[in-house]
Amino acid sequence: MLYSRKLLVAGILVLFFAIQANAQPQKVIADKVSDGIATYKVQWDKDGSGRDAFAFARAKDFFAVVKRLGNPTCFDMKGGHVLVEMVAGHVPFDYTLRGNSNKIVRTWRGSEHQNEEKELVDGDYTVTINDSEQNQSVRNFTLTAPTQLNVDLGPDQNLVDAQSISLDAGKSIADTVAVSYKWEGSFGFSSTDRNVNIAESGIYTVTVTRKSDGCPFKDEITINGAETNRLAVFPVPVKSGNTFKMSISLMEAGTVNIQIIDSNGGLVREMRGSNGTEYEFISSLSEAGLYLVVITTPKGTETHKVIVN
Repeated sequence: MLYSRKLLVAGILVLFFAIQANAQPQKVIADKVSDGIATYKVQWDKDGSGRDAFAFARAKDFFAVVKRLGNPTCFDMKGGHVLVEMVAGHVPFDYTLRGNSNKIVRTWRGSEHQNEEKELVDGDYTVTINDSEQNQSVRNFTLTAPTQLNVDLGPDQNLVDAQSISLDAGKSIADTVAVSYKWEGSFGFSSTDRNVNIAESGIYTVTVTRKSDGCPFKDEITINGAETNRLAVFPVPVKSGNTFKMSISLMEAGTVNIQIIDSNGGLVREMRGSNGTEYEFISSLSEAGLYLVVITTPKGTETHKVIVN
């Protein structure tokens, strides 16, 4: 329940420590201090454990806290976010934020009592803060990122004597970790199996998604050894803004050139590649209409239509 607790103080700042069961202590600053009365509003015993406790502590002449606002995520490995708050002290403040396990070093000087730090990776950090009266406060905190899954398809391979190549996307993942698989390859190949057998040259990508948090992990492999030159553009038609692929498989290493031309004959985009046998270009078009994809290889030129809806 929500309630306030009051304590008579003698002209000093008092902090309230709410300690939830099985949780880190939370430092709660008084919502109001008036006539020697400090008032705190706290949501008490959220987990219904009946084991929460509290204590009071008197603030020093200089006191600072670091509030963790967000950890890095698998979608944003630089998503760490903290708020450094100077609860008491004499302006201006000088501080240094240093990553103990990375190369992040930041300094700040100002009269504001709060300063946000964003784009932090996981690791241990130390914040050293000095006020104008040479009081110092040192705070340590840790940001954690989701654990990584090892998805390793191994080195690129060559097709030999028309024998298929078996790929296992989950060989390095423990059976206790629930995941899903999504394979994508040149010329429209797709699968949701852990193991696939590849019989055609191309570039193949697997995305392994951990079900507990939705974190995706990817790896890519190139299978060489095309028996004939192949060129393809797909999917067609495609919706405005959606991506489409231009895949090229060559019998021998060579240079390729791709031009996307609109219905008026204007060059919209050009892409190049060299010294390879397998290529996969990805693009998108925002305006609806008919486009031509002109693919030039050492063996000649092919033209493919792309309809954008």
